[in-house]
Amino acid sequence: MRCPQEGGLLAVRTLASRLARRAHLRRFCSDGHPVLAIEESLIEMAVSKLHEFILSSYERDDIPSLRRYVEAAVRVYAAEKAVSYDEDESVRQAIVEEACSFSLDRMLAPAIQ
Repeated sequence: MRCPQEGGLLAVRTLASRLARRAHLRRFCSDGHPVLAIEESLIEMAVSKLHEFILSSYERDDIPSLRRYVEAAVRVYAAEKAVSYDEDESVRQAIVEEACSFSLDRMLAPAIQ
């Protein structure tokens, strides 16, 4: 039997992994680099998928309270992804912090309105 929230966890994991990957790529690619542009597109797709899951699974009144859960999950999954990079601990921590700085407002605000 599948967990009813499995789709949401997968969507959060995908978003967090993409955010961590973008943070890692920024260390090597300059602004406007095609690889970063592709990663931005993939992040937008991940945001859309998570937004779709939230809207289809929760009542509008419950959505604001999801923020802290999504933020915590992004931190855990981004840290998991950062560990896979062969970098110093300080670099991995910077990757996690950058991933966690992503604003959920643009994703959650339209759902609340």
